[in-house]
Amino acid sequence: MAGRDFVDRTRDYWMEWVRRLSISYDWQEAIIRAAITLKLSNFDETGGIIAAHTTSIPEAPSSGRTWDYRYCWLRDAYFVVQALNRIGAHMQLVRRDLTLEIVQELLQDLLRASERRVTIDEIQRRVAEHFNIKMAEMTSSRRARVVARPRQVAMYLAKQLTQRSLPEIGRKFGGRDHTTVMHAVKKVEELTRSDRAFAEDVELLHRMLGN
Repeated sequence: MAGRDFVDRTRDYWMEWVRRLSISYDWQEAIIRAAITLKLSNFDETGGIIAAHTTSIPEAPSSGRTWDYRYCWLRDAYFVVQALNRIGAHMQLVRRDLTLEIVQELLQDLLRASERRVTIDEIQRRVAEHFNIKMAEMTSSRRARVVARPRQVAMYLAKQLTQRSLPEIGRKFGGRDHTTVMHAVKKVEELTRSDRAFAEDVELLHRMLGN
């Protein structure tokens, strides 16, 4: 009985909290879910944001790594609330179909705020941490697979996530030639097609750096 009472009181609390939200009619379910995510990530006494709830969940059994998205889910929830409220209000006001151009104009400040330019240094640091090697190995001459493979992954991500040219990327990896970067990109692409675990590592790093 105590369990049922707790469930009822929990449901009543959130229903009352949702009633106080100022939201448009459109996409109410998505907006409410995003808003609840933000509310659940508040420390009630101070309003401070806690770290992502998934921070310490193992990435895979015995992997030694955990999911670590930090604040990106909270940030995304905030942008969802802002964007859908704004679009919904516009649709109610003007009563006409949306176009991509209209949405881009409505959300131009949010789109700018959500952009984040990742640097090659940041890519090298994140990849080194992920594969548990020293940052210095990114620019070293060592060719052992334990350091060469993470270095190739970092080169691949630098090509995917930055606007740097191949020669510029090569210079950031110990003055390597642009053909070395091309080889690294090709090798990583081949391995992601044949090695599922490796592909998941690369995808995880891509998501974390892209966010």
